Amino acid sequence: MSRPICPHLCFCYESSSFVDCHNRHLAHVPHGIPHNTWMLNLRHNNLSGLEVGCFDALWSLKILLLSHNSIAKIWPQTFTSLSFLEKMDLSYNLLAHLPHDFSNELTSLKDLKVAHNCLIALGFESLQYMENLEKLDLSHNLVTSIERGTFRGLSRLRHLYLQSNRLAVIYNGFFFMLQNLEVLLLNSNNITGLKTPTGTRECNQASGA
Repeated sequence: MSRPICPHLCFCYESSSFVDCHNRHLAHVPHGIPHNTWMLNLRHNNLSGLEVGCFDALWSLKILLLSHNSIAKIWPQTFTSLSFLEKMDLSYNLLAHLPHDFSNELTSLKDLKVAHNCLIALGFESLQYMENLEKLDLSHNLVTSIERGTFRGLSRLRHLYLQSNRLAVIYNGFFFMLQNLEVLLLNSNNITGLKTPTGTRECNQASGA
């Protein structure tokens, strides 16, 4: 039985279905990644964007490591084949925003790192389908605002890192839906206080206290 072809400049470890392409000066996600790949390491390369089709047919992928690149854009529908992905590391890139359909196929994701990027704002559409997410790291960005409802679908989230951003106001009830939250870091922001949005009740009233 012939071995799966390994992408040029990468190392493929057949016994673990691990494809290692880190620190290879790659400008694009390489072609020919075996369909049974379980872990893909693309750290420390020169990727500037993630285009539609670059992860096609990688149905078995569980871990995707993309940190320390220059990724500034993720095209819509880039992750349509990654419905079984459990961990994604996008830290140390240049992302200013996440596409509106970012979470559509990432329903199995448990650990997402987007720390040390250029994120300015978070919209609720980007994270709404990540119902299994347990750890979310958005630290060391430029986030000034977070839309109400952004974390509404993250009922299993246990760790949320928002430190070292530019948040100025946190609305009462903002994290109300995160019933399993154990760790919340907000240090090194510009937070001056809590605010109740117009037309809403205080947290203690809404909870019947």
